[in-house]
Amino acid sequence: MRILLVDHHDSYTHILGHLLYRAGQQLGYAVEVDIVPHDCPSWQAGRKDEVSRYHLVVLSPGPGNPLVATDVGVSRELLLEPVPVLGVCLGHQLMAVSQGAQLRPDHVPHHGVVSQIRHHGDGIWEGVAPSAQVVRYHSLAVAEPLPEGVEATAWAEDGTVMSLQYESVGAPRWGVQFHPESIDSTCGLQLAMNVLRLAHQWWGTRRAAVSASVPVVEGITAVQLAEVLRCALQEGESFRWLDDSLGETTSLLAICGEPGGLPAITPACPPYPYSGWIGVLPYEVDGADFAHTRVVAWGSGTRWQLAGEDAERVAALRKRAAACCVATRRADAEQAEEPGRRSASEVAELASTIGAFALSPGRYRRSFANCQNVLSRGESYEVCLTDVLRLPRRLTLNPWEAYLRLRHTCPTSFGAFMQLAGGPVEAIVSASPELFLQISVDGSITTRPMKGTAERCLSDPVVDRERALDLQQDPKTRAENLMVIDMARSDVARVCQPGSVTVPQDRVVESYRTAHQLVTEVTGRLRPKCSAVEAIRACFPPASMTGAPKERTVQLLRDIERQNRGIYSGTLGFLGDDGSASLSVVIRSAWFTRAGEVFVGAGGAITAESSCNDEYAEMLHKASYVVGSILDPAAWTPRVVDSFYLRDGVFAQQLTTGFAGFRQGNGGDGDSRARELHQQRFVAGVQNLYGPAAAAKAAEFYAQCCAALPSTGEFFPQICWEATGGSAQLTRPCPPRYTHIVGLIGSAACFTDRYARLVLPRIKGPDMPVYGELRALAGKQGAQEVVLVDRWGMVREGSHSAILWWDGDTLCGPPHDAVMPSTMRLLVEEEARSQGYAVEERWLAATELPHYRVWSVNALHGVREIDRWVE
Repeated sequence: MRILLVDHHDSYTHILGHLLYRAGQQLGYAVEVDIVPHDCPSWQAGRKDEVSRYHLVVLSPGPGNPLVATDVGVSRELLLEPVPVLGVCLGHQLMAVSQGAQLRPDHVPHHGVVSQIRHHGDGIWEGVAPSAQVVRYHSLAVAEPLPEGVEATAWAEDGTVMSLQYESVGAPRWGVQFHPESIDSTCGLQLAMNVLRLAHQWWGTRRAAVSASVPVVEGITAVQLAEVLRCALQEGESFRWLDDSLGETTSLLAICGEPGGLPAITPACPPYPYSGWIGVLPYEVDGADFAHTRVVAWGSGTRWQLAGEDAERVAALRKRAAACCVATRRADAEQAEEPGRRSASEVAELASTIGAFALSPGRYRRSFANCQNVLSRGESYEVCLTDVLRLPRRLTLNPWEAYLRLRHTCPTSFGAFMQLAGGPVEAIVSASPELFLQISVDGSITTRPMKGTAERCLSDPVVDRERALDLQQDPKTRAENLMVIDMARSDVARVCQPGSVTVPQDRVVESYRTAHQLVTEVTGRLRPKCSAVEAIRACFPPASMTGAPKERTVQLLRDIERQNRGIYSGTLGFLGDDGSASLSVVIRSAWFTRAGEVFVGAGGAITAESSCNDEYAEMLHKASYVVGSILDPAAWTPRVVDSFYLRDGVFAQQLTTGFAGFRQGNGGDGDSRARELHQQRFVAGVQNLYGPAAAAKAAEFYAQCCAALPSTGEFFPQICWEATGGSAQLTRPCPPRYTHIVGLIGSAACFTDRYARLVLPRIKGPDMPVYGELRALAGKQGAQEVVLVDRWGMVREGSHSAILWWDGDTLCGPPHDAVMPSTMRLLVEEEARSQGYAVEERWLAATELPHYRVWSVNALHGVREIDRWVE
């Protein structure tokens, strides 16, 4: 609660301010008191409009006469403002004479006099003893009878009016002749508490009245209203929707103006309900995008209200919305939202492809091991390990269609669709279930961190309940949540009044359509003068997205993850002009860039008790339904490809370096094994992208192609499978085969940037054009092969081959599940083992690779040693 205390140059003003602070503490209000002299030049020069920032004006005691302008200064004009006012002593007298009351000419001065007073027992006197003790410092007094509308509510033993009340410009006025801040005024604290409570209630009633005065549009769905607003955008504007698709709270749909960074808000009485800023703060903070509302709609279900800066524009939009209501009454409301519908099986089928997009199991294991290392060294207690998946826009729906499907698949209280008017991000779609911060105008603050997830089993209610119970009782999950609880409490305590931080809900299970979540609620009261934006900065990033301790773990994660999280793990939501705020944690979300890419983040907390496989599966599950909702089934046609070197009807996997007696593909076991591995890789790729039914058909098709291969000649056949079925080129000419290999380490940005944009890097086929670009770039620098490097600087693979290296008598290569499967690599490793060599999967820094004997291995060229490196 913001209070303006006008000082009439009295010696008791500052202790009066302390009384107001104490009253606020007793009530749990975050009280701010600004003290301004009544003759402050800047206020007299026109700053009186700033009074709308305050919830209460207090006119202090002071020397002089209320009829003398220089004694009261700006106070007389402040009484014309629609804000609650408390007048004390001189302020009380000024309030009375401003309404036409007279001063008593016969009053005897009372200075430092203790009096017993009688009062009505209600209003500011509620809870005060019938005969209250107060201290009087006054020479003048208000005469009775009082003007019409002004009511005396307390009197001293000598009949002097000790308090009065009235209403002016729609706001309450209270006056007290005595000094409630005096040490001998025993009722002072209770009276101050009553004034603050009544002022708070008045503002709540006023806000409700303002909202109630806005016309209601009924019979229109949120999606229909969104379409009305999206069609009304003007140049430089954006549409932003904070969506409670569960219908439990109020949703906001807004047309917003020019974007900017995180705003510095000076709280004031908003010109219309929900006037404020809607936007996003990325995890790395850079790139914040907030825009002020120009038109805002709020409500739920099919009942909405609209307001905004331009009354004519709002009226026109209200008329358009009403026209939609007529259309809705002609059709079922559910059918009106049909664009967002997609069958559960269809979403699940697309969601099952998540493993093809995600960070490889091998790479995740290495990051998981790094997390365990920092935990065992005592550098962290809990690490929130995340990854950001990258999809090309050509495979997804447009952002609007994607959001309609996402909100149907994953309904939640903190959903969002945000269209951004400028910058690299075009749109954000979110189905976040997690509240980051909610701040009310009275200074109460709430955060609800989630830590602990269990997949739903909607087909079996008994199993589903068991999973929820297991989630709540699992010691590891409770420990994860406990560490986040304590960190969230500490974050909030940085900006809250001492002793005000509490935990009303401790580790309860909330169930959503796709997952059970373990949730805790932490609340507190902001310190005086702490704004919502200051609270956001103090608590950011959200505790559930970092690990503990936050500062050190965030530093460690930069090295472990080696990529920006971007929008993911940040926060988005509403910052009100009145100082309120409501923001979610950006999880279960995707963002669409103007560069033609779509990003989806996912992750989970790693503790010393975590299982790598379980954490990896949880990460995939969290991302799967977002991916399944935003993929476009019509565009989901990636090709799985297999090709091999065929000579006289034989899979001629050639080895020209290294092992003595290697099987040369002579139609014996070597040929059979090569055929088996090629078919396995092909069928596995089809299953990952199109499911088991398609995989069975693909296996049959592959066998048919093998049976039809030419028996003479040299060829490089290609067998393909896509959404429409299989195709093959069995007599494709064989390209030139390398006799030696010149290598290049692809650590330059032109290679790493392209390599990072691979869509399905562990399935042969969909990314072949990108591999071709990489080979062409290497060729321009005089190399036949480029060793591709990941964002951690580790060796992955070549642009057309698997990369192996010898460490003494040990044949090494990157983890199989971190790279595209290579049939030739498997054959070489099998042969190495048969000849007594050790074979290991290991990571190697690319800068170290030239120090080893390196093989480039593929089906066309066989095994070739990289005999020279170019810079």
